Amino acid sequence: MNLEKKQYLILPYVNFKKDFSFENFEIWRNVRVNWERHYGRDNTEFLERYVDNKAIPLQNIFVITSSVDGIPYVKWERLVHTLFFISLDTVNFRLLPIFSDNFYFEIWEGNLTDPGGGYTKIDKFVKTIVAPTVREKVYPDQYVTSGLEADIKTDSDKFDFFEEEFKKDYDSSLIRSISFFFKTQYRNIAHFSEFDDALNFCTAFQVLLEVGEKRNITKNLAKRLANQFDINEHTKTRVEFWMEKFYSSIRSIYTHSGITDYSSLSFGNIRHIEIAGIIYELLLDTRYTDDIFFYRRSKLRQLFESQEIFESVITLFTRNKAKDHFLFCTQEEFEKCEQLMYDIILNCDIKFVSFENKNRIKRALQTFIYILEHLSYEFIKNGESNLFIDPFIRISDLMKSSKKIGEVIDKLPTFFESKPPHDNREEIKVRGTITLKMMLDAYDKIRLVYFGHHRL
Repeated sequence: MNLEKKQYLILPYVNFKKDFSFENFEIWRNVRVNWERHYGRDNTEFLERYVDNKAIPLQNIFVITSSVDGIPYVKWERLVHTLFFISLDTVNFRLLPIFSDNFYFEIWEGNLTDPGGGYTKIDKFVKTIVAPTVREKVYPDQYVTSGLEADIKTDSDKFDFFEEEFKKDYDSSLIRSISFFFKTQYRNIAHFSEFDDALNFCTAFQVLLEVGEKRNITKNLAKRLANQFDINEHTKTRVEFWMEKFYSSIRSIYTHSGITDYSSLSFGNIRHIEIAGIIYELLLDTRYTDDIFFYRRSKLRQLFESQEIFESVITLFTRNKAKDHFLFCTQEEFEKCEQLMYDIILNCDIKFVSFENKNRIKRALQTFIYILEHLSYEFIKNGESNLFIDPFIRISDLMKSSKKIGEVIDKLPTFFESKPPHDNREEIKVRGTITLKMMLDAYDKIRLVYFGHHRL
């Protein structure tokens, strides 16, 4: 290793919370003791060039160094992109979403033997020499999230998998595809337009799945993508259809003809790049774990079947004599109703739903209320001491105090306190299977669409 000069990469806007290693790289916090250990002398003063919007030097800057000399720019870049992807968590809710803007980096080369020898900033194409006396300030742009913490779990299967893949070949199809994915995750549209995001997503899928055939590339890519997931044929067909639409209507047409038809950026009422982002993360999850198999299957159903499920539920509760059908239909018909209730609760994400006929939604809500009113009357009248009827008493009181059905739609609680742990009474189930909680969960989703809250 050249002992006179040493490269280091600066990540000013992401806080990893702890020092760790990845392949032959060391990732550490910008503090004096770390500089002396990894670099031979303190360099914290030089990093005061990175400031916040008030020109105050940033805290929690992280530095990356390596035991290997002469690392090419593309490897540094792929390293940052891989750490970005590891930082993402597909399952757990993130209070502060992680975008590429926060993973802005700069690569420097400092002279260890001559502290006054200046610094060299290494870009993709050029090297810029900066005198040590120069104290220019580097400000974050408006799309950088202040104080972002990226909690990389170094003991996870995900971390181990990507570290091993990076060790084997940082230019592999997997790592290269992550770089294309990284480009799609900027908030700042000055980096890439939505059309460019779509192109980068298409390339990420094509590189990852190693689809290079020139003939029938769209169909081959779509089929190969759908076959990556252990899902039912109905959902698989939907995934395949989406990929064909995505690739043909955006990449092929936009690339070869330059046509910018903005309606092509959406699939139904969902943006193509939103679907692509979810599927890409799910796809890479299949490479290192089976632990979230059911989550993947449910998420894909939500993406491609939410609209269909929602419309089926609305049809069920707006049909002729809908209340009587739900309460008194044959067991075979009721099992279909039960399955729809499960589907709207588990497999329907209402943010993917578009339903403009509010009158039909209101009729469906009214049917729910009439069913609950009927059940409340029956259970209270029968007065069976072994049944937990307290929630139905509250529902009955609400209906008695309301002058119009609209008041009930507004006020009906969608949560009731569970049966006390020492209460020996049985939870009420409609026809032995559907609980009140299930009824109210389904009702709440329909009500949110009715009020338009699912689009907020």
